[in-house]
Amino acid sequence: MRTEQSKTIYLKDYQVPDYLIDETHLTFELYEDHSLVHAQLVMRRNPEAGAGLPKLVLDGQQLELLELKLDDRELGEGDYSLTDSHLSLQPTQERFVPQDHLLPRPPGRDEQVHYHGQRRTACLPGAAVQR
Repeated sequence: MRTEQSKTIYLKDYQVPDYLIDETHLTFELYEDHSLVHAQLVMRRNPEAGAGLPKLVLDGQQLELLELKLDDRELGEGDYSLTDSHLSLQPTQERFVPQDHLLPRPPGRDEQVHYHGQRRTACLPGAAVQR
């Protein structure tokens, strides 16, 4: 059960996102006892965000990462960072395609379910706020 208070985010705190998503492809495999999610994002550097290639940070909760690719190259554990709520990886070019295969973990029996968009279905970019 979530116990933290919601944080107020003001318009003045928003900044342009580092990357833009041109296409999103989601495929769901539904089984009796689990489901699998295959996500592919066609992304590019936001020209309004400045120079360089910052890390891409994707938000996701209660997801087990089964496979991660960047431009059809499978990434090993040393190529990305994974926490309970974020997946971070380093793009190597301005246009790129991250792909992941995920196993959503259902909440525990006593856990209250709070779905916020797709956060428990796929790893997606979070709000463009200063972190």
